[in-house]
Amino acid sequence: MTDNWTTQLRKGLLELCILNVVGRARVYGYDIVKQLRLVDALVVREGTVYPILSRLRRDGLVAGSLEESPEGPARKYYELTERGELLLEQMNAYWDVLSRGIDTIKTDRTMGGTRYRLRRYIHRDEAEDLIRILEAVGEVVTDLPAVNVSADPDDNLILAAAVVGRAAMIVSGDRKHMLVPETVEGIPIITASDAVRELHSEAPNPNHPKI
Repeated sequence: MTDNWTTQLRKGLLELCILNVVGRARVYGYDIVKQLRLVDALVVREGTVYPILSRLRRDGLVAGSLEESPEGPARKYYELTERGELLLEQMNAYWDVLSRGIDTIKTDRTMGGTRYRLRRYIHRDEAEDLIRILEAVGEVVTDLPAVNVSADPDDNLILAAAVVGRAAMIVSGDRKHMLVPETVEGIPIITASDAVRELHSEAPNPNHPKI
C-alpha cells in the first residue's frame, strides 16, 4: 500500500521537478537526470525522464534542439517555451498553497492540552522568523506570580509574564477568555483595534512602555 502511494506521488511530482530544472536555464538532457537524482526520494531513471520530456515538447511546454558536442554525439538541449513558463508559474503557486495546507494539517497538534494555533495562520518559516524577532527584541521574564483571572490556564501564564514585564497593555483577540477580565494588576487587556487607537492617540515617544 505504501509503495503504491509513494510511486503515484513521485509520478505526479516528477513533471513539476523537470519543469523547474528546465526553467532555471537551458539544459542538456542527461544533466536534467543528474539534477533530479540529487533528490533521492524521486528515484529517477533515464527511462522515466525522457518520455516525460518528449510529451512536454509535444504539448508545446518545452523546446528541444540538437547541438554538436566536442565530447561525442550531438546533444539535445531543452528550454521552456513561453507557454511552459506560464504553466510552471501556476504549478509552483499551486504547490506552495498545497504544501502550506499539508504542513498546517501536520503541525496543528495538541500541545499541553491546548491547540498549537500559530501554524494555522502562518507558514513554518514565517513562524521561525517571528520567534527570532521576539528573541531579539523581547524581554525574558522569570519567577512568574500566580495569576488566576482567566478561565484558560495558558492565558494566565501570559498575563503573569505581562505583569512581571510591566507591560503598558495586553492585546488579544480572545473574547472567550483573555479579554474577559479587562485588566490584570492595573494593566488593560484590549483588542488590537483598541490598541491601534490608543497608540495613535499618543505622541511619539522613544521610551514608550512595552505592550
